[in-house]
Amino acid sequence: MQALVNHHYHFIDVYIGWPGSTYDACVLANSDIYIKGEAGTPLPNKPKHICVRGVPLLFLGDPTYPLLPWMMKPYSEVCRVCMEFHCSECTICK
Repeated sequence: MQALVNHHYHFIDVYIGWPGSTYDACVLANSDIYIKGEAGTPLPNKPKHICVRGVPLLFLGDPTYPLLPWMMKPYSEVCRVCMEFHCSECTICK
């Protein structure tokens, strides 16, 4: 199951029908959201204005999802990067 929830915690899209063992990225790649995203129309073009700058609406995806222009996902290599630069001040890794 893939579900999309808005900032009011309302379900706005649900995609079901795949076995539970199917990779999340595979489910995404076969969903209407992905098709709309690749066509450039996943969300309405209504940027949220924060400090006078327009910030586009984006999806927040699972770490297994691909990073796409219309989808953000967690950055999973923070600690490795900090270790490479010997960042002793890094509060994220502590």
